[in-house]
Amino acid sequence: MDNISLRLGAERKRLSLTQDEFAAAGRVSKRTYCNYESGNRTCDANFLAGVAKIGADVQFILTGIYSSNRSAATAALMSDALVDSEEAPLSDRTTALLASYERCTIPMKDAIDRTVRALANRSKVEMAMGVMQIGESLFKGE
Repeated sequence: MDNISLRLGAERKRLSLTQDEFAAAGRVSKRTYCNYESGNRTCDANFLAGVAKIGADVQFILTGIYSSNRSAATAALMSDALVDSEEAPLSDRTTALLASYERCTIPMKDAIDRTVRALANRSKVEMAMGVMQIGESLFKGE
């Protein structure tokens, strides 16, 4: 069980989610999820099904072996989002991008995922850089 709890935390961090967000995806309280991640309690199939919908690799959580079908979970999540929304179908550009992504290896997909998350959080980085520049100018006495 200890390995499962460690892999739960690793998978949550890979997805850049807080414990609150991961717990909500698995339809449990944060306290319950914290018990899973600390190894004090075993998660159930309903929890795993919930986190699978947001892209968690359940095979990895349970066995420590990455799923070769991780992209299928991402595709399922995207199709669920399209069904839930009334947005237009994907553009040709987006369809081509997704097709290219599907041909990538798992390590390549992981790198792409990290890059996209970093770009999506760019405003946070830009704000931190601005604060650093202000701090440097204060330190230099400018």
